Amino acid sequence: MFFDLFNETKDFNETKDLGERKGRAVREMGTGSELFGKFIVDSGLVDVPSKGKKFTWYSGDGRSMSRIDRFIVSNVIVNRRGVVGQRVGDRDISDHCPIWLVVDKLNWGPKPFRFNNEWFSFNSFLPFVEKEWKELVVEGRGDYVLKEKLSRIKERLKWWNKTVFGSIDLEVEDCVKGINEGDLLLEDLPEILLGESLVGRNEANKRFWLNLRIKENMLVQKSRLKWLNE
Repeated sequence: MFFDLFNETKDFNETKDLGERKGRAVREMGTGSELFGKFIVDSGLVDVPSKGKKFTWYSGDGRSMSRIDRFIVSNVIVNRRGVVGQRVGDRDISDHCPIWLVVDKLNWGPKPFRFNNEWFSFNSFLPFVEKEWKELVVEGRGDYVLKEKLSRIKERLKWWNKTVFGSIDLEVEDCVKGINEGDLLLEDLPEILLGESLVGRNEANKRFWLNLRIKENMLVQKSRLKWLNE
């Protein structure tokens, strides 16, 4: 049924109404939105409330944006899993934003801690860990002390990574923030006022790709040197 309704579109990049597109994308709208809305109703699905960014896709030049990504779920899933909405997050490399389903019944536990093997390439890494570990003062049972010290050293390693190892990463993050702030600003500006805002956003986009290429080259060089040494 879904394919019958949308057999005239290529990637099913449809929105539900005119307000979910801005810029050139608005002029490209056809009857697909009505068919998409009908499909949702006829299938008994729910387009749960969304928070975060208004749009989920942004063109490279910032002149077009649409909400062409979403979760549509059944009432069974809503009730069984405790779905209360969906959240549109910030994008980085992709021109699409990530989307999460928001639930209130499930506890997914703490976020995993990612250890970077490249940390060992810095002579200051092991002395830093040793110094920080010795300076941690925690009292209590042995298992509690170990858990607390591991938790605290994790936060210190995050700081060290950003300060010593992650200078490029910080620059990339700053550019991503600038791109997403530009996206939010452009969402509500009329097309006639886009010029100056587009300049700042496009500059952040340019710096983002430049730093990403630098980071990639560094990683490629390190991997090749490791392979040669082995």
